[in-house]
Amino acid sequence: MAELHVDSGWVPPDTNVEEFEFAIRTVCEPIFEKPLAEISFGHVLLNLFNTARRFNMEVQPQLVLLQKTLLYVEGVGRQLYPQLDLWKTAKPFLESWIKDQVGIPALVRAFKEKAPFWVEKNARTA
Repeated sequence: MAELHVDSGWVPPDTNVEEFEFAIRTVCEPIFEKPLAEISFGHVLLNLFNTARRFNMEVQPQLVLLQKTLLYVEGVGRQLYPQLDLWKTAKPFLESWIKDQVGIPALVRAFKEKAPFWVEKNARTA
């Protein structure tokens, strides 16, 4: 996860990957394999944002939306099914979403979106 953040440019290239990975693990591991009744996503998000600030991380809007959704799911989930292991349930969906957001499809999409701008800009400077 830490290397993915460095490779995608979300943290500075000189970031100590091991230290960043440890910081992420410190925030996230305590909630893995816990039911919703035992998780406070507000606390987790506060720690994640503090970690982001500490490592000069560029917070992605889609990540903020995902975190907002998790807070909403936490509230509803605690009322409907407090023993739900959200991480086990969400893992396949999150893996697919991450692959779509930062994998080859995301790069192709970004290129398609930005290509007209760069062609036009290059034509103006030529």
